[in-house]
Amino acid sequence: MLSVNGNLTLSDIKVVKVMDKDISATIVKEIIADFYGRYGLEQYFRSLNPKIQVEIYEKWIEIVSTRLHEEGMIHRTI
Repeated sequence: MLSVNGNLTLSDIKVVKVMDKDISATIVKEIIADFYGRYGLEQYFRSLNPKIQVEIYEKWIEIVSTRLHEEGMIHRTI
């Protein structure tokens, strides 16, 4: 919600941040699902150390978030 003076409150910023992350994460999840199905690389990725899998997914989410922000589709927050 907007505060009385029309500015975003801290809780609003947190909600926007979560929404932005959700959008980026959703895009990455869809890309991964397509990647697995199309190229049959699911076994390879699943055989990686879970920490490495997380690092890969987080990097992809960061890349998607950056590109969406550059295009003005999401706003950067704290």
